[in-house]
Amino acid sequence: MPEQTGQDSAHRRPPSREMHRLTLKVPLADVDTEKWWGTQFDPSAAVRALIRAEIARNGVTDMLNRSVANQGCRVCNSRTHEAASEDEQAEHADGSSEPQQIDL
Repeated sequence: MPEQTGQDSAHRRPPSREMHRLTLKVPLADVDTEKWWGTQFDPSAAVRALIRAEIARNGVTDMLNRSVANQGCRVCNSRTHEAASEDEQAEHADGSSEPQQIDL
């Protein structure tokens, strides 16, 4: 009977346990990311959870190159849309949506 070398299928990990090694580069000045990373029990699992949450919200997209429409409201969170709209209308005395040109 031949010796088992540990290479047969009975001793291999199942395919679901195979991993890819990816590299994360963080600028030295990004202390918040470094601090977050240091507080994680399993940083790899934490990053995968963040990625899965991002995919659930926005699908498989490049999050840094989304169109402006997908990046949310440009109005400060402390103001309502109505207040921002009123402010914009007050800025234009003639009621137009275009800014007025002021000659100096």
